[in-house]
Amino acid sequence: MSIAQVPAATPDPDSELREQIRNLVPAAFPDGVLDVEALLASLGANAPTKPAFAFTWPGIEQARADARAATTATLVPDPDASVNWDSARDVLIEGDNLQVLKLLKSGYSGQAKLIYIDPPYNTGETFTYNDDFAIPESEYLTGTGQLDEQGNATTSKIENAGRKHAPWLSFMFPRLAVARHLLRRDGVILVSIDNNEVHHLRLLLDAVFGAANFVDMMTWRGARKGDGKLTAGGQDYVLVYARDREYLKKLDTRWRENKNGLEEIYAQLAEIRAQAGTDHDAATKALKVWYKSLAAEHPSREHDYYNRIDAEGIWFSDNISSPNYRENLIYEWKGYQPPENGWRYERATMERLDAAGRLIYPTDTTKRVQIKSYLHMHEQWAPASVFYKDRRAASVTSRRVV
Repeated sequence: MSIAQVPAATPDPDSELREQIRNLVPAAFPDGVLDVEALLASLGANAPTKPAFAFTWPGIEQARADARAATTATLVPDPDASVNWDSARDVLIEGDNLQVLKLLKSGYSGQAKLIYIDPPYNTGETFTYNDDFAIPESEYLTGTGQLDEQGNATTSKIENAGRKHAPWLSFMFPRLAVARHLLRRDGVILVSIDNNEVHHLRLLLDAVFGAANFVDMMTWRGARKGDGKLTAGGQDYVLVYARDREYLKKLDTRWRENKNGLEEIYAQLAEIRAQAGTDHDAATKALKVWYKSLAAEHPSREHDYYNRIDAEGIWFSDNISSPNYRENLIYEWKGYQPPENGWRYERATMERLDAAGRLIYPTDTTKRVQIKSYLHMHEQWAPASVFYKDRRAASVTSRRVV
């Protein structure tokens, strides 16, 4: 090791230890600060105290114990029921999902890039798992201290709605807690849910993964319910949490998907060019007319601001201002003063863009220079938080916790 590789100062051991604890027990940092009681509760070592603000329910201690408990289950291969046993890259595991997750944790801890689960929706229906998680009212009232051992009320305000949610939360908690151990540091988990438990599930995921690791709540719009009494409904939700969101930021992680509707636009461009040739004004006019002819929900309509055509393709005039102030981006350009934060590009890049005919100059030098932004240079974007996919053909028996 050279002297240049020797750190100038040793790290703060307390800070390092807190980061290690945060990584292992994110629930101990409900507001970003270590909560000793929450840490002890997660370890099952806390003494009864008056709780601070926390998400809890009757049965949470048992759920924590279930998450910590070892399993005696064993994975048994079944070559006779398998396809291409010697060469298959995928594995289908059949069994109780909590026990399977614990078994996978032993050999695959910290190796999963993505976990997607579609848990029971607690609707009262019967799937592989019994979704009717409600418990008898008397049992719930006794467990929550609203009835004493003789069945007498201890409060004038009886609450029993939780009996439909507490068992579901107790079912979900250990599975999520164990699943978290399978994720890589740059991994993420996606959990589908409907209106019945989405609010509780988000609090539960905050407790397991840490509120700071929440990424988004995506809305999946399916077919409308024609028999809806008040609203048509038809939407589910997908909660997205990172294993370590700060680490994703350090990696400058960017999720991208191909834009919808591009094939139709490019096909229309080919038709327009076949008719208009090099008359770009006529081609531009024809493209705008085509956009207007599309139905409002047509995916190509999302890109109708790309509405001009030249020899290079379809484009729109984009902003060339820097989003953040940088000293080296403040310079005069061909008589045009820089924007408040400066240009988006350094001078050498501006010269290349200018030579390529990408810059648009207004006749008035007090106005802003803009840039041609071509559709073929921006064919991907971040996934939408709201998306539509008809799921009427999907089988309800596909819901599993994996």
